[in-house]
Order: sequence, then C-alpha cells, then structure tokens
Amino acid sequence: MLQAEILRPGELSDAQTDAWRAIQAATPAFASPLLGPDFASAVAAVRADAAVAVYSRQGRTVGFLAHHRRPDGLARPIGATWSDYHGLVSEPWQIIDASAALSAAGLNA
Repeated sequence: MLQAEILRPGELSDAQTDAWRAIQAATPAFASPLLGPDFASAVAAVRADAAVAVYSRQGRTVGFLAHHRRPDGLARPIGATWSDYHGLVSEPWQIIDASAALSAAGLNA
C-alpha cells in the first residue's frame, strides 16, 4: 500500500534527500533541477506553503512530490507561477497510480 508523509523541504532527512537524488540520477526524465530537493528547499525559503510528499511502500521510500499545498486539497507545482514543471519523482520500476498518490498525500487535484 502506498503511504505518504508530508514534510517541509527542510525537514527531509539526509537519507530521504539522498534517495531523491538517487532516483533522479537513475531516471533521465527526472534530471531537471526543478524536480530536485535543492529547488524545493530554495522555494521553501520564501514560500510557507512549500511541501514534499514522501511516498513509501512497506517502509521503503519510493518517490517524492514537491508542491505548494493550497486550500481544498489542491497541489500546485513547486515554484509556481515561475515554474510549471512538475512531477512525481519515483523509482523507475515503481508503478504509482496518480489518484492513489494524491489520495495518500491528502490531495484532491
């Protein structure tokens, strides 16, 4: 079962940040700095609504979704409106249903 922990980017552990970077390194589609932990941390320095959903299965971290948590369960791309580049960064062999990911993170859209 997919679970999500919602953290501020600065609350990520070193192990979580390392896992995020390893997933990016393993998947060329996730190579953009806009999908990484450093960008999320930079945005969090100036935006109080910056968050990261840290996804896990059976206690193992499998993905990350940096976003702005808005009212009514809405997630916007981290860095919006400056950046609209957004995605769930997950291990390449993981199949994560978008609806399940949003639900696990307490998001509607």
